[in-house]
Amino acid sequence: WDAGALYVYKRTGNNWVHEAYIKAFNADSYDEFGWAIDIDGDRMVTTAIYDASPVESITNAPDAPYIYLDSFSESGAIYIYKRTGSNWALEKYLKASNATSNIDLGESISLSGDTISVGTSQDGHAQNTITNSSSFPVIDWNANDSGAVYIFKYNGSDWVQEAYIKPSNSEAQDYFGYYNVLKGNTLAVVA
Repeated sequence: WDAGALYVYKRTGNNWVHEAYIKAFNADSYDEFGWAIDIDGDRMVTTAIYDASPVESITNAPDAPYIYLDSFSESGAIYIYKRTGSNWALEKYLKASNATSNIDLGESISLSGDTISVGTSQDGHAQNTITNSSSFPVIDWNANDSGAVYIFKYNGSDWVQEAYIKPSNSEAQDYFGYYNVLKGNTLAVVA
């Protein structure tokens, strides 16, 4: 139930044809795979906001673990797919560096070139700054549903977490990150 799936269609001339049917490699009930999605050229990104894997890392596709232990309820995950010809293959499986239960990472996602912005309005860390690195400061969890946006960047050979963004006036129930749009070097986020 509610594991989710993607249907990919491609236009050739004036006709649309079904190109792919994609399920998560670690499909599980109630993951909501495909909750948010974006495509840029031959790369596609999607989310599973209720993914509960305890993984706290960026994982290369061939080494992506199938986790049976769902200990991080609703932590969320990002899946990156790359098209070669007409075949889509998993390129990366991403989790937040500070993955924890109930943040629903991936409520919104936007892909622009080699950069992905991922929103989570459920994040409750009481930070009101931008962290421009993959490290994450130890912050109290006392700003429920304040929200956050994670930035991931492809550096030519690997995906890295580039930033963790919280607004300077972050407060509980702001739901920052509920929706976001990334175009080039500009990011707009709804709160």
